[in-house]
Amino acid sequence: MDGVDQALPSNVQSYLRNVALGNATFVVGFDSTWPHIVSASGNGWFIDEQHPIGTPFNQEGTLYQENESSCPDNENLVTPEHNGSPIRNWNLEVRSANKIPSIGSGEALVLKLAPNTYIHCYQEKGIATKFSIQEGPNLILYDGSEPIRLWDAPRTATSTELTIALFNNGTSDVVLRHSTFGDVEWDLQNLTDSLSPGWNNLTLGVPSSIINTYQLTHQDGAILITFGGYLEAES
Repeated sequence: MDGVDQALPSNVQSYLRNVALGNATFVVGFDSTWPHIVSASGNGWFIDEQHPIGTPFNQEGTLYQENESSCPDNENLVTPEHNGSPIRNWNLEVRSANKIPSIGSGEALVLKLAPNTYIHCYQEKGIATKFSIQEGPNLILYDGSEPIRLWDAPRTATSTELTIALFNNGTSDVVLRHSTFGDVEWDLQNLTDSLSPGWNNLTLGVPSSIINTYQLTHQDGAILITFGGYLEAES
């Protein structure tokens, strides 16, 4: 059983694990293997030492267009060709499968992903992560110092203040929208309506709720942040 706020089913498992409707019983939870949906511009993701490729791609492995149901044999796969330039280009429309190269000092990688479904495979542990690309902004979410390129997973706010650090890796402002779920309202008066090129740090007070959630999704070139607040805490 899923929910409109995808962060909620995962969080309520400690309170409610099963729901009975008629003669059927449903497990409450969130499928962590779901296909992510994020965006990339025609210019591609720019990856360097300052803005690494991030989770889960930093576990090396291979990246390829979806065409197999399991991790492919990577013995014959190599990293994208390097012509000696400090900026290496990898267009997955041209080379649909390669090992992810490491980025050294002073080097960069431009990774171009046309709208399609891709799989990152971490062969060492046999873990495959599926994600779909839509045409839109090049965005990086930071969890502390950890860059996250697959930024659409539902997340939970556990402190009294939430800072969402976003890096807009483009040259234009990105429209920022928001919506809310639940019985406890977030105070979103200080939330900006756009993400400028470069760093954007959004700081919000977290409601006095038992469960507080947020999630970023791509919406026709804009970014939507959904906030949820559930089960108001006793004062």
